[in-house]
Amino acid sequence: MHSPSGHIVGKVTDSKTGESLAFANVGILGGGNMGAMTLNDGKYRISGVPVGTYTIKAMMMGYKSAEKTGVVVNAGADIEVDFQLVETIVTQTQEIVVEAEIPQINTTSSDVRQRVTSDQMKELPVDGVVEAVALKSGIVKTGDDLHVRGGRSGEVQMQIDGVPVNDPLGGGSISVGLLGTDQSEVITGGMDAEYGNAQSAIINVNTREGGKSFEGQVRYMTDDFGRSDKTYTNYDRFSIGFG
Repeated sequence: MHSPSGHIVGKVTDSKTGESLAFANVGILGGGNMGAMTLNDGKYRISGVPVGTYTIKAMMMGYKSAEKTGVVVNAGADIEVDFQLVETIVTQTQEIVVEAEIPQINTTSSDVRQRVTSDQMKELPVDGVVEAVALKSGIVKTGDDLHVRGGRSGEVQMQIDGVPVNDPLGGGSISVGLLGTDQSEVITGGMDAEYGNAQSAIINVNTREGGKSFEGQVRYMTDDFGRSDKTYTNYDRFSIGFG
C-alpha cells in the first residue's frame, strides 16, 4: 500500500517589485531529494509529499534564501506556501583552491613520452621542430631523417595535432614553423593500441592556438652577405606584437 501523501504548491516573487521569479529552487529540508523549480510565472508544485510537518526553503541566485517552518501536509490536499525573496548583492565569493600533484610514474600507461615545449624550443639552438626532437635521448638525426633507438626512418610516424602526415611511400619528416608550434611530444616505446603504422616512435606536433589579443611574430635568418665588419653575426630575430 502507498502511504498517504499531499502536494505543496505556491509562488515565488520579488519582495520589492512583486514580479514572479522563474527558475527559483524550492525544496523540503530533510525530505531527501524532494523539491521543484518555479516556472516562468513563478509557480511551483511538489507532488507526492508524505503526510507530515516540514520546513520548506526557497533559493535563487541574487536573492536571500527564505524558509517556512511548520508546514503541515495532509493526505490528498494542496498546501500553498508562497515566498517573497529579498534581493541581495554578492560582494565576495569564497575562494576555491584546486591542487593537483603530477605522479612521477604513471602506472596506468606503458608508453615512454618526452615533450618539448615552445619555450624550450625558443632557447634551443635549433631551426625547426625536428631538430628539437632530435636532441632527446635515443633519437639520432641523419640529414632529414630521424632514427629512434636504432630503427629506420620509415618506422617513425609523424603527426600534426594528432593527424598522421607521413608520406605513405617514403615516409619523411615534417616542416612546421617554429613560432607556430606549441609543443611536440615523442612516444618512443610501449605505444598504446590507438597508434598504428609505427614501430620506432610517434612524433606529434601541436600547433599554437589563437588568444584574446591579435598578435604575430616574424622570424628570419640571413647570412649578412656583403657585410664587411661582422661576418659571424649571421642570425637575427625579431618579433612583432599587435595588441
